[in-house]
Amino acid sequence: MENNYVLITGGLGRVGMSLTNLLLQKNYKVIIFDLNKNIPSKFKKYIESNTLILKSFDCLNLNKFKSNLTDLKKLNIIGYVNCLYPKSKYKKRKFLHLNKKSLDHYFSINLTNNILILQELVNFLIKKKLSCSIINISSIQGISAPKFEHYKGTKMISSLEYTLIKHSLNGLTKYLAKFLTNKKIRFNNVVIGGIKNNQDKKFISNYRKSCLSKGLLDAKDISGTIEFLISDSSNYINGQNIIIDDGWSL
Repeated sequence: MENNYVLITGGLGRVGMSLTNLLLQKNYKVIIFDLNKNIPSKFKKYIESNTLILKSFDCLNLNKFKSNLTDLKKLNIIGYVNCLYPKSKYKKRKFLHLNKKSLDHYFSINLTNNILILQELVNFLIKKKLSCSIINISSIQGISAPKFEHYKGTKMISSLEYTLIKHSLNGLTKYLAKFLTNKKIRFNNVVIGGIKNNQDKKFISNYRKSCLSKGLLDAKDISGTIEFLISDSSNYINGQNIIIDDGWSL
């Protein structure tokens, strides 16, 4: 048990940070791959005790991902949480103004790259004969069309690329869950509603009208479900979309 770790890519982002905090409080050991090197001071005691391992990682550098895994070959990865969502260098555009260059770039960094990272991880797990729960962070826009009325009166837009990537992630998760039958590697999606991030007040108000009690969620509202999917309590949940959206999708 002392070498069992949960690996989180994008672990210093909004959702990743909240999850890391919860897992450490529940006595899990955690590995973070993140481009950000500024770890909160409250986590430093965990690094000193080797309960938390932080590795610099640019998610677009597949070779770095491989080398990081090699460094961890003596550790057992029992859970992997994919919080990656690299930002495109191109500005968001509405559907009628999209172009091939920006689309190719967006799908390359958010879909192709994601597939290759999961390929490396699965090969690592199979080679070491490890059991692992893999959790992708998806979105309500991966199971439903956007509610464009929420964006009225704001400068925000709901991009087609984002919706397609999240739909693709759901398909990828189900495909791999079935493909890896009897390999003791589970795949599930946590499908999340909007997370508070200093959005336009008009958007917050519009969004709330589609929900049942809260509206936009805090990152901590997601963490408990992810921890459950990592744990042995969810051993036979596989290939599923677990929706946390305060009723947005009803």
